[in-house]
Amino acid sequence: MCSPVPRPKLPAVDEPLAKLAAYFRARTRLPDEELTRLTLAARAAGSRWDAIAAACGVTTYKDLAGVICQNVGDTGAELLFSATQDAVRHLTSGARRYPPLTWACAGCGQQVTERAPAGRPVHVEHGHATGCARLARDQAAEDQRRREQVPALILHSEPAVGPLQRHWLRERITDDCPRCGWRGYFHHYLATVDGDWAAALCDDCYADLHPDVTVTVKFYAARIPPFDPDAGKAIAVIRQRDRSDHDYPDVGHFPDVGQQMTWQLWWQHTAMLVEEAHGGCDYDLTEISRAEAEQIAATLAAHYWPPDAARLPWVASAYPG
Repeated sequence: MCSPVPRPKLPAVDEPLAKLAAYFRARTRLPDEELTRLTLAARAAGSRWDAIAAACGVTTYKDLAGVICQNVGDTGAELLFSATQDAVRHLTSGARRYPPLTWACAGCGQQVTERAPAGRPVHVEHGHATGCARLARDQAAEDQRRREQVPALILHSEPAVGPLQRHWLRERITDDCPRCGWRGYFHHYLATVDGDWAAALCDDCYADLHPDVTVTVKFYAARIPPFDPDAGKAIAVIRQRDRSDHDYPDVGHFPDVGQQMTWQLWWQHTAMLVEEAHGGCDYDLTEISRAEAEQIAATLAAHYWPPDAARLPWVASAYPG
């Protein structure tokens, strides 16, 4: 009599994600300990945050009802990431509102600290060993995904200027620029160099690289004002680009409102320069040199993240050359 063929076991790496998804299918309250354990185990096993959200059926905050009380985020990945951060904060009684999320990389054996639920793995996963096979694999997959999906977002492409080409978007998207570190809305355009959709740039970088556009850059430090115990401490650095192509008929010249880098290590829009011009900024703003801006950025990176975060292109160089 033939022995029965053993049924293949599901890989252990699938188990955390399956258990997590079961909570959402059953609409069962998910304790902080389980949320933290299962999401980070799923990340360690190789699942992206968007894949975790898809497996759990999470696309909006309404999908968290009955399972998780946290509802900060615009996408399923952001919702689960922020909920996990909140759970870690409760479990550790940590002083940080947004504690780092860490997991063990099976590819290189290092503890990885994750900075965001989306973005290029080489930019948002800190602590991998040099030459990590998993990181290289995941980055290659991300590059391929962008090369397949980004062209479908384009309505029209302008004539190329050398290797540089600007493209009109069908609708506004949220993304990050791998050259200057901008994170936020791409309202109308993105640009490519040598047709590489995997490294699509923001419109400010298009201006930087365009031979007929002049860009002037200033830097400012935002410091805690006097009469505070931490007076003088820099909490952010601000970068302001002034583009020669921002002249509009009957309107005049429009300078950029400025982008700030805080502990999150993205450059994002800030209203502080506008507030300062109207006498209402809560922080002391002073113009500084590029070297001082990079020193502040490096200090922020060193305080909150593993050492390799300071090597991010837009942290090491506050304005790309």
